[in-house]
Amino acid sequence: TDVSMLLTTLQENMGEALATHEKAAIGKLHQALYQFLEIGIMPWPQSFRDTVAKFEQVKWKYSNQDRVKHAIVGLQGALRSHLHQARKDFSKYPNDQYISRLTTFLSRIDKMEADNSIDLTLMWELRPKPFESMFAMFGGAKPNPVPPRCKIQYLPSLDLKEVVSGGSALDEKVSLYGETLLGDAMMVGSLLGYEVGTDLAQDKKMIQNLLYAGFGYLTSKGGKIIPTLNSRRAVMPLPAIKDIEEENKGCKSPAAKNKKKGRNKQKRRWDPGHRKLKKRAKDISRVIRNFERDGKLSVRVNTDFKKTMELLQKHHTDSWVGPKLQAVWESMWKEKDLIVFELWYGVNMIAADIAHRVGRSLYVLTRFFVHDYKKFQPGFLLALVEMKLLAKAGFTLWDLGGTDSSPMMAYKEIVTFDMTRPQFMEKFLPVRNGKADIETGILIDDVKEVDLPF
Repeated sequence: TDVSMLLTTLQENMGEALATHEKAAIGKLHQALYQFLEIGIMPWPQSFRDTVAKFEQVKWKYSNQDRVKHAIVGLQGALRSHLHQARKDFSKYPNDQYISRLTTFLSRIDKMEADNSIDLTLMWELRPKPFESMFAMFGGAKPNPVPPRCKIQYLPSLDLKEVVSGGSALDEKVSLYGETLLGDAMMVGSLLGYEVGTDLAQDKKMIQNLLYAGFGYLTSKGGKIIPTLNSRRAVMPLPAIKDIEEENKGCKSPAAKNKKKGRNKQKRRWDPGHRKLKKRAKDISRVIRNFERDGKLSVRVNTDFKKTMELLQKHHTDSWVGPKLQAVWESMWKEKDLIVFELWYGVNMIAADIAHRVGRSLYVLTRFFVHDYKKFQPGFLLALVEMKLLAKAGFTLWDLGGTDSSPMMAYKEIVTFDMTRPQFMEKFLPVRNGKADIETGILIDDVKEVDLPF
């Protein structure tokens, strides 16, 4: 079951965190603990919740406290604005507990901030109680007459028929949850979820419809599909890569390049994210230029699905990609609805990006690299070469999906922008109907510096 597999993951993460004391290991443990609490239909004992709370309190001591306090101040401001509008919307529904609940929560946040006694477990109270949605689903509660746009939504369920049919109904859900969703995830059908793997044709249609609307997705290890609408999304607009590449054309000397850079500075207005990307590209250039190699570094597309899945599971031992999703992916891979960018060193695959094409956007589901070849920085090398190939093929967005401040996501800020939901949709909607294609097979036989975007 999903719960038993999650328990196994939790045990593995606990062992890794105790053995290594690494930030990434502790971050994965923290994520697994929260996944348990987010399984709203399970009556977890108070002792378990207390244990997670203690973990949270200790973790806070070693966090970037200034960043957390800044986020809390932002939350206070957002809640006050929301309450101001919600009181008007709820004036016709005096018996609804939503306003009193939020008011109490805000007063406790204000007191916590004033006393400088941070307790992050207080944030759990912003979520609905575990059985509220379940009671409504089984008829144990009357439907709430309050318009859905007036209330914070947590772990909602998308209608299965709407997901299969697609179209304007899903667009409306993205518009709604873009404003109201707390967290990033939702279910399909009900809180019990929908498992992929039994009807491949329907599964593929569902995935394509979700992606077209602007959702991402994950699955549980048992195969339940979890649509996502991330509050923070890691995206690189590919025309910017082409602009960077164009910047140095016709400049033969460093002085000339600097002069041209100065002329374009106001026009381009690069933020620190671009500087990090350019710095990383210089590192990769040195790797290509200076490291001795016994074989060629080549970039291929969709040449070995089985090897890709084997290496993915080996790299991500707690991967969300289970056998049922792999069956769906293999069918999509054969039809070129799943794109796998592969980096090879001689006869060995050493990195890969697994992705879907959505118009002129490429949505990367997951990526991995083989640690034995980390001297080549294979993840960053593949990312840079892939960007240029995509830009040349007519793609305009390289979408790495959701991001956060955890160590596991740190690489995304080096290669992408951090966008909010509205910012992403503003970029995505104009290109989702566009056409762009990428060839399969060996695209670059031997990677050179010229294959980098800048």
